[in-house]
Amino acid sequence: VCHMGGGVTISLHRNGRVTECSKSNVHILKDGRLVTAPTDNLILPGVTMNLLIRIAAEHGVPVRTEAFTLEQLKEADEIIITSTGVQCIQGVTLDGQPVGGRAPALLHELQDAYMALYNENTSRREILDEAHY
Repeated sequence: VCHMGGGVTISLHRNGRVTECSKSNVHILKDGRLVTAPTDNLILPGVTMNLLIRIAAEHGVPVRTEAFTLEQLKEADEIIITSTGVQCIQGVTLDGQPVGGRAPALLHELQDAYMALYNENTSRREILDEAHY
């Protein structure tokens, strides 16, 4: 188990494979690519994870779905944590040590695109009209 700070814990399985966070998915940006772990018996698919993958593809960012190790996580250009609760945030520390910070333009491009999509879909009038409080 590794700690990302802010109460986010990363789970490791079998030979140091990074699987997911306690309540979210974890991804890396490396050499201009988004790397996300495959969903299998160790990792549940996430709605926000799927949106990030779609956004990356739409923005011409190659997406690789493959397992990655703790060492690869530490060497990532950026670490991205996704979930409905945290949305699409940057991981900045791992076990108290700074990580990432080497691809801020790409990170912000993906985050901005995610937030634009989120805002577009949560501010639509028909959705608000259906909420009868």
